[in-house]
Amino acid sequence: MGKEERDPLPDFRPCTETPAYRQWLRDSGHVQTSFCVDAQRLGLYCRYAGVGLWDMSVVEEDPLNPDNVFFWSESFRRLLGFENEEEFPNRLDSWASRLHPADRNYTLGAFEKHLLDRENKTPYDLKYRLKCRDGHYRWFRATGNTLRGTDGRPLRVAGSLIDIHESTLNQQAVRKAEVLKEFNRFHDASARLATANARLRLEQIDEGLHECLGILGEFMDADRAYLFSNNLEERYWTNTHEWCAPGVQGYREELQHVPFDSLPGLIHRFDQGQPFVVTSLNELPPAMTGSREHLAMQGIRSMILHPLVTDGELLGFVGFDDIEEERDFSTTERAMLSLAAENFAATLARQRQYQQEKQARDELEIVNQRLREVLEEVQRLARTDPLTGLSNRRWMQECLAREAARRQRTPTPLSIILMDVDHFKMINDRFGHDMGDKVLRRLADTFRETVRCKDVIARWGGEEFMVMAVDTDLQEAKKLAERLRDEVSRLRVPPLEQLSISLGVAEAGLNEDLNRIIIRADRALYQAKSEGRNLTIIAAPD
Repeated sequence: MGKEERDPLPDFRPCTETPAYRQWLRDSGHVQTSFCVDAQRLGLYCRYAGVGLWDMSVVEEDPLNPDNVFFWSESFRRLLGFENEEEFPNRLDSWASRLHPADRNYTLGAFEKHLLDRENKTPYDLKYRLKCRDGHYRWFRATGNTLRGTDGRPLRVAGSLIDIHESTLNQQAVRKAEVLKEFNRFHDASARLATANARLRLEQIDEGLHECLGILGEFMDADRAYLFSNNLEERYWTNTHEWCAPGVQGYREELQHVPFDSLPGLIHRFDQGQPFVVTSLNELPPAMTGSREHLAMQGIRSMILHPLVTDGELLGFVGFDDIEEERDFSTTERAMLSLAAENFAATLARQRQYQQEKQARDELEIVNQRLREVLEEVQRLARTDPLTGLSNRRWMQECLAREAARRQRTPTPLSIILMDVDHFKMINDRFGHDMGDKVLRRLADTFRETVRCKDVIARWGGEEFMVMAVDTDLQEAKKLAERLRDEVSRLRVPPLEQLSISLGVAEAGLNEDLNRIIIRADRALYQAKSEGRNLTIIAAPD
């Protein structure tokens, strides 16, 4: 048994041990266990492919500063013979200082030119020599891609490093070079897919999924790439997203609610987690021979489909068509499709969870809004007199208490006006309580229209009303009281010929208890009643 068979697989950390990439995932709002599992798998491919990963947050003003923070993957360090960050620190100079003197200026210049090209027309794909830990130089190929803002400003650059020493020195090693190229192509597509996934926002999931399909379609050299969802209850497929190569016709609109029976046995294969590969329509399984016309109508000559499964649940499938030739799909292409299928399944599961949570939040917000409205209504009723719609005695007492506390901090004038409807008992006795209630409501409307916005008016009890006139001295309060009395005298409530009120006015003294002010105003009101009613009396100080 060989060493690889004896030793268990290492315990890979998420995202191929790249701290910046993990932070990238967190910043983008896509931290999910399934994504990290996918990233572990990507790390597995890259490690055994001999690919080192790196990334950097770009400092546009000084991109080549030796102290700029780079993040080198464990695989990257191992390519150069290093084991940890202490031996190969996370800074640009760890790499730049090891460039061969003949390659240094060209390599750094090309790196800077790529970063500062806001139109993103300058690729980063170089071969150069690096000094390894043992002191020898080896040839490497570096590729990278830059994530840019809407204005083209570079935000983050990420890429790979692969050892091409033997292939460079020995041109006869064609087969090894081809394998290396295939792995490099795999990594480039994987890195682009990872970048697209990192940028994907659930609020704009359609655009993100279409971008991912395009990356995969180009990698697979396919003519069409698509996603189908399934309805297990009604047993049909629906084409939800489709990418087409230039000049290739799409069929998304035609492929809605496609019955499972149109491809017999496919759902069973997917339930088993198995992909479905058609290298030629002539090689369709016997159970699917009736589907040949359906596939030929779309121009399909070969295709590969992979189920989208998460937590044992089938969500749909991802597929690729070739309409130009019959073909098989390589091991690398199938591996990429498997990885992509897990990515898509995780994304769609997150979208479903997001939609469910959003629906729950929306429903909760509706309930909360109703509760707030009910609470506001309860609070309104708790401080409102139901007959007149004015504040009630309890609310007036709370207002008086707050005003007293405010006057302790900032002494300001405050006056109280107490009003009582003249001959109200006679109105009730002669015309009935319904008439009395009507009078109180009409008086409340008149008071509300007459007092100022800053005043608080309440039904104090029975036919008594109170006005708390803030920032108002005794003379201004008397004027307000007279306006109230004058407006009431103009009020007509048939069959009553005339209404009148008696008023008592008191101004709060410095540090005077508000209960004493109310008592003085009440005495003044009693005096107005005693002296013939329809009068305003100013309360005497204690």
